[in-house]
Formats: sequence, C-alpha cells, structure tokens
Amino acid sequence: MAPPLPPSLCANYSNIVQLLDCDVFVHIVSTTLARTATSKFWSESLAHKALYLTGLALLEEERLYHKSGNFQFTAKALKGNPSLIQNLQALVGNQRIEVYKDLVQWVLEKLSEVLKLKGTCGTSPQPDVPSVDNSKKEEEKKTKAQLAQERRKRIMAQMSNMQKSFIKKNPNLFEDSSSQSDRKSSTTSMDVDDGPVSYAIALGPEHTTVSEVEPSQVTCILCQEEELIKHAAPVMVLTAFIQRSSVLSRARDKKIVDKDSFDPLLKSTDLYWGTHVSSCGHIMHATCWQIYTDSLVAKENKRSGRFRRHLSYDLSRNEFLCPLCETVGNTVITLLPQIKPVNKSKACSSLEQLIKTIGGVLKEDKAAKEKAEREMDTTTATDETPAKQKKDDHKRPFSSKSTSGFSSSEVWRLLSFNQQSSTKHPPVDKTEMLKTFSMSIYTVGLNVMPDDTNKRIPIMCWEAVAYTIQTAELYLRVEEKPLFGSLPSRQADCFDALVRLGAEGIRVYNHQHVRAHLIRLLNVLLPTSQAGPSILDVDIFTLLVSLCFSMPVLKDTQEELQNAAVCTDPIVNGHIMKLAFLGHLTQILLTCDLPEDDGSLFEEESDDMYCKEAKNLQKVLKELWLLAGVKRGVPSAFDLWNYVIKSCLPFLRCSALFFYSLSAASFPLELRINIFDEFSVLCRYLAVPTNLASLFDSQFIPGVHELLQKWCLHPTTQERLNNQNTLFVRYPMQPNKFMSLPHDYSDLMNQVASFVCPKSSGIQGETRAPAMCLVCGKLVCSQSYCCQTDVDNETVGACMAHALECSSGVGMYLRVRECQLLLVSSMSRGCFHTPPYLDDYGESDVGLRRGNPLRLCQDLYHKLYILWLQHGIPGEVIHKLEANNNLLHIDWQNL
Repeated sequence: MAPPLPPSLCANYSNIVQLLDCDVFVHIVSTTLARTATSKFWSESLAHKALYLTGLALLEEERLYHKSGNFQFTAKALKGNPSLIQNLQALVGNQRIEVYKDLVQWVLEKLSEVLKLKGTCGTSPQPDVPSVDNSKKEEEKKTKAQLAQERRKRIMAQMSNMQKSFIKKNPNLFEDSSSQSDRKSSTTSMDVDDGPVSYAIALGPEHTTVSEVEPSQVTCILCQEEELIKHAAPVMVLTAFIQRSSVLSRARDKKIVDKDSFDPLLKSTDLYWGTHVSSCGHIMHATCWQIYTDSLVAKENKRSGRFRRHLSYDLSRNEFLCPLCETVGNTVITLLPQIKPVNKSKACSSLEQLIKTIGGVLKEDKAAKEKAEREMDTTTATDETPAKQKKDDHKRPFSSKSTSGFSSSEVWRLLSFNQQSSTKHPPVDKTEMLKTFSMSIYTVGLNVMPDDTNKRIPIMCWEAVAYTIQTAELYLRVEEKPLFGSLPSRQADCFDALVRLGAEGIRVYNHQHVRAHLIRLLNVLLPTSQAGPSILDVDIFTLLVSLCFSMPVLKDTQEELQNAAVCTDPIVNGHIMKLAFLGHLTQILLTCDLPEDDGSLFEEESDDMYCKEAKNLQKVLKELWLLAGVKRGVPSAFDLWNYVIKSCLPFLRCSALFFYSLSAASFPLELRINIFDEFSVLCRYLAVPTNLASLFDSQFIPGVHELLQKWCLHPTTQERLNNQNTLFVRYPMQPNKFMSLPHDYSDLMNQVASFVCPKSSGIQGETRAPAMCLVCGKLVCSQSYCCQTDVDNETVGACMAHALECSSGVGMYLRVRECQLLLVSSMSRGCFHTPPYLDDYGESDVGLRRGNPLRLCQDLYHKLYILWLQHGIPGEVIHKLEANNNLLHIDWQNL
C-alpha cells in the first residue's frame, strides 16, 4: 500500500521533516535495500519500512518543491556506489519482496516524477542525473555486437583449423566406426550437442549426485570468533524456541488427557496436537551459550525475592533471550555439516526386495511376541507377581524402566539453569548437545518432567521435524509463495539443522527402542493383522519422516549406525516414499466426497493420455469402494482427477522440503516461482509417477492388491466410511482461518451486546469486558473473577483457560468494549496489541475515547493471522514486555 500524503506540520515542528533529508537516513535506507536484494541479514518488515519511508520522503520533497522549500532527498539518493536508486532498481522482480512489488513500482514511479519535476523547471538545485542519447546508445550496442560476432567467427575458424590438423596427424584414432565418422563431421562443423536435459531428483536410483561443498563459516554473536561447521571444530548452536501448537488442528475439542501415558508415535490425521520449533537464526558457541545462561542464573539469584518474578522470560522453564535480537528461546540446535547420501541398499535395491525384508522382520517380531506371551502365561505360581509385572510392561508401549543412552547428570547439567556451574566450561560434545535438544522437545512438547529413560524421546523429535515442515508449507501456501527460495534464511537454517539432527539421532538413541517404534510404524504401511490402527487415522507425512529416521535399525550393523548418512539412502527412502504416497492416495480416494457423475465428459477425447489416466483412476476408486463396502456412485473422471491432484499437493510439497534438507540434492529451479504444473515437477523430484493409477498396479508395487485389501477391510475403516454420523478428515485439508469480522465496528458491538456471562444470571449476567477469540470466535469474560477456573492447581481467568483448550496456551482476543487486542503466550505473559479496526486516519482508538468511526483493516488483520500462523505470538509478547516494563506487573493469568 502506497503511503498517503501526510498533513503539513505547523511552524514549530516543521523541521521534523528534515529527518527524511539527512545523510544518515539515506545511508540507512540504502543499506537496508541493498541487504534485501542479496544479503541473508534482511527481513520483510525492514524492507517494507524502508520502502514506505522512501515514499514519504519523495512526497515531502514534491510538496516542498512547490513551496520553494529546500529538500534534497533525490540528490542524495543519486550519490554513492551503489546509490539508493540503484538499490531500488535491483529490487524489481526480486522474489524476496514479491508481496511488496506494487510498492516498489510506486516508489520508482514517484521518484521518476520528482526527478522530472526538478529537472524540467524550478529553481531548486538540480541533481546530477546522467542523460544518455538513445540513438548513440543504440549505435554503440550495434557496434559492440558486430565486433563480438566477428571475434567469435575468428575463434571458431581457428579452432576448426586446429581440429583438422589434429585429425590429419592422428588418423588412426578416427578409423573405428561410422558413428565416429559422424562424430568427426559434427565436431568439425562445431555443432555442440548439450545432450539430454538433467533435472534435479532427490530419490531413487537416478537421484542427483550431491557434490562436496566447503564447510560453511559462521560467526559467534557473543565472542565474534569465526568457526567452520565440521565435526572436528568447536560445537556451534542455533538459538531455538520450542512450543506446543494447534495451528493445524482439525479438532480443537480434543486434547491430550493423560500426558504421562500418551502415545505420540502414530499421529492422528486431525493433527490436534503438535510441537513447533522456530529460531531467530543467531549462532553461538555451545560453550559461550552455557556461560551466557549461567550469567543469567547468577544475575537472577542476586535479585531480592520480590523482584524475581518481574522478568519477561521464565528461567524455571529454561527460557532466555537471544543476546543479539532479544527473541525468546528455550533450547539450542546443534549445527552439523551437510550429510552426503550414502547408497548402502544393495540388499534392497528394488521395492519388492524391501517389502520381502520388511515382511520377514514383521513376522519374526510377531512370532517373538507370541512366544513371550506364552512363556508369561505358563510361569509358575511362585513367579506370578514378577511375571504379571513383566507382561504389563510388555503390553505398554512406553515403559519407564528401560535403559537409554542418556545420562541424567549430563542432561540436567545442561537443562537446569537453576544450578550454579563452575566458571570454566570444558569443551562440549555434539552428542551431549543432541541429548539436550531431544530432552527439551520431550519436556515441552508433552508438558512433562524430564525423564532420560523414556522411549518417547526419539518419537517427539521426529514429530517436531514433521510438524515444523507442515506449518512452513502451509504458510507458503497461504501467502501463495514459491516452495523454494521464499522462506526467510533463519527459517531455512532451522529446517536444515532440525533435519540433520533427526538423522544424527540414529547414533544417540537406544536402538532397541527405535526398532520397537519402527516395527509399529511398518505395521501401518504393511500390516500383518487388523490389530493396528486404520489407514484413515494416521498422518502419513509424520509416518514418512519417522520411517526415514528409524529405517536403518532394520538391518544395519552397530558400526554402520554410528554414521548419520545411513538415514539418507536415496534408494530406501525412495521406496518408503512410494509406499507412503500410496497410503496417502488411498486416504484421499476413500474419503472422497465428490458428487456422483452425471455424464461422460471424456467420451469424445478418449484417446487423450490424461483422459486415460483419469479413467484409470476412476476404476481404482471403484475397486477401493467395493473393498471397503461403500455403496455410492463414483464422481466423474475429470472431477476426480482434479480433486486428487489438489489433495495430494500439500503432502508432496512437505516431502520435497524434507528430502531437500535430508539429501542435500539441489531443488528444481521451476519451484523458485509459482508455476501451474507444480504437481509433475514435484513427482519428478520425488521419483514418483505422475500417472497416479500406476501406483495401484502390481507391476509397479508388488503385492499392492493384498495391501489395499488389508487397508480397506480394516474394521475401523469400514465402520467410518459406512456410518454417516462419523466425522473424519477429508482432503484437501483447508488451513485454519481467523474468524470473519464485520467491516464496521459498530456491527461487531451490536453482535456482542447480547452476550451474557455463562456463570451469571439475571441483571448481573451482562459482562463488562467481553473478549472474542479470533481463532474460533468464542466469547469469554475478560478481566472478571466470575469465570475463573483451576488449571493444573492454578487459578486462571476465562481467556487463559480458553487459550489452553483452543490453541495450546497461545491466544489472541479482541476485547470489544475497549477495542483492544490481547495476546497471551503463557499463564504469566501477555501484552496488548494494535487492534485490526482503524479510523479514516489509519489510527486505532483504544478505549473508544475519540469516537471516530472504525472499520476493519484487512491488511492489518491478515498480518495478525500470519503472526499466529508462524507461531510468532510468544516472540511478539516478549518484545512488548521488554519495551514496556509496566506490562510485567499485570496479572495476565487472571484475564
């Protein structure tokens, strides 16, 4: 949005405008625009502010020119190498600021108008604008082109003569075959053939070979020393923040009931819970980070008891502020070098061999369990109590009595900030830091106490990787940005570090625990019985990520498992991708809810390849519904084809992001822009067929018909599909949106006027401070003692209690009577934010004191939605608390 012409300042404040004309301002704006074009140290908000202020400066110069004022912004913008104008022109067509391309165009047009205005008439000093005659410029271009063409001819003739003389001197090298003579004639004529076009492929036998890259060099923000990211160098860490999330939830009424026995392995398709990891992108030595956190603890211990509570971060939850940007963090991610894929799948070079290997392992595991249960049942009476206990431990998926590779002393030495450590810190081991990060995800994600023997620790790490990628893909889809090249550098660095840590976990986690999890995961894709969950109940992408990280324990030796590269085998991962994609397509087809076909759209074009593929897919749907007992007419082939393509795109996009970070294979250049045929490019990159019906052919996937029968004949699957009252996830999953608010604020007040407190009645039932949750639209009593409840033995207000139920403790509320936006991120933290309703001057009216008509600003409301979608509310709350210490004294949990 272009900046409007601001009102003129009175005489006493007229010099404020000169701030836009000072050299420092021009230098700051020019540097910001230059970094936006090329550097990794940039952000969309800074670029937007620089463009907006540049537009204001041009408007002021235009106005002061007509008043004969002295304002030389354009003259200063022409100075420097590169100048501010050159930096502006470099932003044209840049994908980084695609959202602000209209603003860039407007600034350049306004700049041209001001330069033309000051260059054609007027008495103000003229900037030195270089003027070039167009005719001379064209003549120079033609002359240079002719010279270049003549030079190329001379070089080509010289090379041709050299080749002919070489052929005459070495005739024996050119007597083999006619093919060589053809090659000789083509070489003599200098017609070079580029060969077939090579595409980037991440998986499969034809995957793109990953070349060796130089270790990246980073700088510690605390000691300013530069280090290379490699195994022999000191450990470098990335500031990170872990939080529970329900951004992707399709069932907000569901929640984890018993967190101590909750099974997170087979994640539900409604994604009602998740763990998100974000980072500000700033890097430190692991030792420097330890010293910094120890200093925070020492400083806090020196405070008197009454002042200890007034901090924007919670040391008891291992929180700290980034030393550079003051973004909240509660853990660090170890930076690891790039993992080069290693092909070790000679025994599983084909999908048929892999399926046979997995089937044999599953049968062995099933036989071992049956034998163990028989032995437990035949135990003598003297051993009855231990046997019963042993049998119960065998049935429980997560037993706290098993051993693990984690050491309690090592974990608590890093996790607990409340312990005083010595002033000298020994060098930190990467394995130790990986254990620290894994324990942080486990404790925060499940809201439990640390337990270094718990089997759920690797599961939570795999789930965090999958959920973080899913939320990033959703953000790109909502903003209509390309899949690659659009994410901020800090988020891309966080992805790479997360995925590499997930692969590195194969060295650290207990292999018996990982193998037990792997058996349960494989029983979903290749079930041996109907005892497992239905294919409709499992999120396939989380299953795919977990399988890629745990698959090496199936057959690899202990020595091979000490190398994280075993998780990057492109052959095995390609087979897993095909099976997972087949499972996801089955989910999409079984839950298809399209209207029945009322005609044959493809009759006239039956010979077209796409028509045949669509018809084959229609036949596959008939077979699946026949197996599952669904009695319904199939939709048209055209509608079904479009529906399936649209539904499987999010899964393919998430998989592309994951395998790009895991395999380090270059991504397709087509995905740097928004293209129409994104589906075929993603299929080629992931080595899956674009003809989706071929996945259901036994020639492509051996034993696929038996596999589909087990999925469709599952009792839960048939019950859900044939019961009209059963609710299940349908595809494509639509992103959660904020509530639709009326354009006029008075209409919103009239809607809320009828709200009464649910715990009061009569005349006193009207609430004084109704607050609307923007996530779900529910109205609650804000800042009122009538609706307080007890949560985890703590008394909280209605807003905080609803935030815990609706959005994992992070909420955004519009207090209607005050026209005030409330953000809460925990029981002890919150802040007030600019509401999305503004007057005609673009200002909010908190408290409704001025009485100007307020209308909904769609741009501001969308920014608030993106803030929630990117899990930025905790960081925004911290920044507000740091800027205004008075907010620390508010009792946020009672709101």
